[in-house]
Order: sequence, then structure tokens, then C-alpha cells
Amino acid sequence: MKKKKILLVYHYYSSFVRHDFEILNEAFNVTRYYFRSNNNPLRMLKELIKFFIYLIVKIHKFDAVFCWFSDYHSFLPILFAKIFGKKSFLVLGGYDVTYIPELNYGAFNNPLRAFCAGFSMKNATLNLPVAERLKIEILRRFPQIRIEVVPTGYSPEFFIPNENIDKENIILTCGKIDSYKRFIIKGIDLFCATAKLLPQYTFVILDITPEMQKLINPIPKNLKLFEMLSQKKVVEFYRKAKVYAQLSLREGFPNSVCEAMLCECVPVGTDAGAMKEIIGDAGFLLKSREVLEIVEMIEKAINSPVSLGKKARKRIMENFTLERRKEKLYKIIS
Repeated sequence: MKKKKILLVYHYYSSFVRHDFEILNEAFNVTRYYFRSNNNPLRMLKELIKFFIYLIVKIHKFDAVFCWFSDYHSFLPILFAKIFGKKSFLVLGGYDVTYIPELNYGAFNNPLRAFCAGFSMKNATLNLPVAERLKIEILRRFPQIRIEVVPTGYSPEFFIPNENIDKENIILTCGKIDSYKRFIIKGIDLFCATAKLLPQYTFVILDITPEMQKLINPIPKNLKLFEMLSQKKVVEFYRKAKVYAQLSLREGFPNSVCEAMLCECVPVGTDAGAMKEIIGDAGFLLKSREVLEIVEMIEKAINSPVSLGKKARKRIMENFTLERRKEKLYKIIS
């Protein structure tokens, strides 16, 4: 049987995009297209023209388009799919359905970008948000769109706890902190404030640029900062840390929380995005983003039994594996 041909469009080749490429490429013939987004209007226009020409020449070769995120880069492939009668699938991760005016954050932060994102969602054959919370937000904005939740997946074979060593009193967080917006959105300010109030424990931030490290002044003695590390090194931190904290203002489906839980970290998170779905009864969900409540929950997590970390791993294995995502995507696309 001839394999379907799929065009996979993305603007950042993250781990979740790579996982989807690998999953889809097992059953279909997948071609990747990297759209180079740029803040410079002329360079963005040049990239859009380049993509327009590519689609004119190539779209007839594909049976479907599969886009990660709704933004400038999704407009043309969704448009061409509609014109040429191709199926289109749009993965929605959080940023693309968000708008925080005070931070100028989200895909709806200007009229043109909002138009591209909105057109993509309204005209896709099927929207695929990664969390139920996102589905609710999207339907408030666009109640008539076609939508089905498909959570991202994680490998329990790669993210494995170290059974030979005890967990250390380390509270860990990470998440590509490379701008002031990301610093605030990911709750790094709250994480640092919490570290100051719990000097008896070690707090660690992974993947924070030197420029963003300067925002933490003074740096508490018990706070360790690291720039971008290899995935292997990140897993080593997951294996050592007792607690993984995600204090985000906004979220989609946070990868690092699931990866840390697979390594038996006890999660502490704000009620943002899919956090409630992920943590369930295997960790601690904050009712607010008040520092004193965060301190209380961190201490509860640090003093929780070993069995809670094991429960956290089991929860991800039962609900959010790559295999489960693969099964759902195959069923939808086939």
C-alpha cells in the first residue's frame, strides 16, 4: 500500500516536533519544512514569499499538511491545503492561543499575527491542542472549529530514575529562559523568591542564558544556574532532584514536568495549561502563585515519601507516552 505523503511545517525543531516527525515517518512519507521566523519585517516577508513559491510548486505532491503551532508560518500551508483539497492538521501548544497584553505575549499580540493564527485554526481540517484546558480556551475564541485533544508523549525508556541512589533535597526547574517574557511567564521570579525563603535546600535553574541570569540580583547562595545543557545532563538532574517545580503564569503541555515525573521527581505546579491533567494526585497543584503557598508546597514535596515519586512516574507511563500519541495520530491521519 502506497504511503501517504505529509508536509510537516514548523518554525523551531523542538523535541516534540522531532518526536512527531519520527512517529509520523514510521507510517507515512514525511517531508519537513523549516519556516525561519524573523522579527525583521523584510526578512519575514522574504521567508513568506519563499514558502509561497515552495507550496505552488510542491503542494500537489502531498496528501496532507501537519503544522506545529498556529502563527505566521501556518497561514500559507493551511490556505493551500484548503484550496487544493488537502487535509490539514494543526497542533496547538499554548503560545498560539494566548495573549497577555502587559507582556505583549502570545500569537494574538498584533492584528496581522492574530489574523494568521485565527485563519489557520478556522480553516484546518482538524485542530490538535495538546491539553483539554487549551481546547476550552480555543473554543471560547472560535466555537465552530473542528478540534480534538492529543497530548504530547514521553519515553519511559529514556527518562529512567536511578534506583541506586537516593534523591537529594534539590528543587529543579528549566525551560529555555532566554528573554524577559520567558523569565516572567515561567515563574523564575517566584522560583528565586522561594529559594531565598528556603536556604536549607538547593534550587537549580537549567537553560537560562547569561543575560537572564543578570536579572537575579543578588543570586541566593543556595541557587545554582546553568546555561543550556545536553539532554543527557538534564536527565542526570532529573534523577538527582527530589522536586520539580513549574511555577508558570501560562502553560501548554510542559514537557519538562512529564520528563521529571518519569524520573520520579515530585511535581509542584501552578494550575496553568495542562498542569492539573499531568500532576493529578501524584504531586502538588498550587491554588495561587503566592510565594508563601509555594514555600509550603515545596516543603511538603521535599518531605513526601519515596512512593509519591514512583506514583508520578506511573502516572506519566499510564497517560502520556509516545506510544499513546502515535496511536491517536495514526488514527486521525490514516
